[in-house]
Amino acid sequence: MANGKQIRVYLVDGTPGGLLTAEIMNWTGHIVAAPRSDIADLLSREEVRRTGVYLLLGDDPESLSPSGKAVYVGEGDDIAVRLRQHARPEDAGGKDFWDRVVILTSKDANVTKAHARYLEARLIGAAALAKRATVVNGTAPAPVHLPEADISDMEYYLSQVQIVLPVLGITEFRATRMQPTGSLSPSTDSRAEARTSPTFRFEVPGTVLRRWRKRSTGSSQYSKAQPLGPPGSVPAGTLGISRSMLPFLGMARSA
Repeated sequence: MANGKQIRVYLVDGTPGGLLTAEIMNWTGHIVAAPRSDIADLLSREEVRRTGVYLLLGDDPESLSPSGKAVYVGEGDDIAVRLRQHARPEDAGGKDFWDRVVILTSKDANVTKAHARYLEARLIGAAALAKRATVVNGTAPAPVHLPEADISDMEYYLSQVQIVLPVLGITEFRATRMQPTGSLSPSTDSRAEARTSPTFRFEVPGTVLRRWRKRSTGSSQYSKAQPLGPPGSVPAGTLGISRSMLPFLGMARSA
């Protein structure tokens, strides 16, 4: 059984679309996100002056991706300096496309310039492989050389970032099911997953339901509907549920 994760999301101004912070218990990483309209409040925060990585997110009307999104990944010793530059109009050296920024730093301030450059390169590569948004970066640098122990630490950092970002509604770095080797997501053995994919049979006395099997692809497949036993009988090893719960299980109620 996989261990759960506790993610703490704090809405700084009490609104879901405003400035927020996010972190995972027992993880030294720290994430701050804000809309561009709150850039002044964001720049006043202490963690924005740390070394780390930042993500600029927005719409790209010329994007070739289905989502029509664009993303830029950057790093800096003092992220606030870089954000002030990007907040300028494009004709003054800034970037116009973005409407949201996410900052990835560390609570213990142990992320160095080399670490940030490694994370930047890995995230650019992940966004390019995911193909969920246009990567605005003009270059795609290779990860800088780090000691073996540091690489291990940064890969763990990335794995935690990959958990938190989708919770915040950011899917531009999320791996697809057919992600090539070297992506941000760890590879899985589809054959092993297929062997362990469970079959669930939901039965309600006196009605007709369908069997449902969770496939290794993550999709669902229904087998032919079968009448069950008379009212009051629930075969051993099955789970009795009420008809009102069927829509929540993705199963249509029979006539």
